[in-house]
Amino acid sequence: MHAESLLGSRGPAAPQPNNPRAFMDIRIGDIPVGQLVFETEDRQLRKDLATRTCENFLKLCSGAAGLSDSGFELCYKGCAFHRIVPNEVCQCGDFTKEDGTGGESVFGADFEDETFAMTHAGPGVLSMVNSGPDSNRSQFFITFARMPSLDNHHVVFGYVIEGMDILRRIEACGSMSGKPRQTVTVSDCGIVRE
Repeated sequence: MHAESLLGSRGPAAPQPNNPRAFMDIRIGDIPVGQLVFETEDRQLRKDLATRTCENFLKLCSGAAGLSDSGFELCYKGCAFHRIVPNEVCQCGDFTKEDGTGGESVFGADFEDETFAMTHAGPGVLSMVNSGPDSNRSQFFITFARMPSLDNHHVVFGYVIEGMDILRRIEACGSMSGKPRQTVTVSDCGIVRE
């Protein structure tokens, strides 16, 4: 099933009660602005299609993986959105170099593209950044709009299910060059416990 049927014009599908969820508290400058909540699998995006991708993201949100072999804390907390392009995407997850050229997975090395079954069909799609085939690490992006040019190149593994207004505030901090006009950071993150 294509993500268009999930997203349509209304945004992501309704949350599913047993699916893993992660949160990120967002700060613009020194001001806390709210929280993004992600669902990392649903009845169409099955964990068996993106097992390692979901595991990597959830562990990086929780900090459960500890330190990397190179000594970096494997966690998104404190990470900046280093690239924000209005009407396209915002990019985050480079906790090693903070400029879009770094990052590490919880597995140590880059990991494979597990599936291209889901598409970048609208705003709020959560997908992996890579530098070519099978080069996934910690960087991710969130779409502001439908981005079919990214399909079959980047692994979609989740959706923003709460905080679309916060996503729009992040978008407002962007520029056509991608350089943020204001600092946008993940002030806290973790797994949603119910």
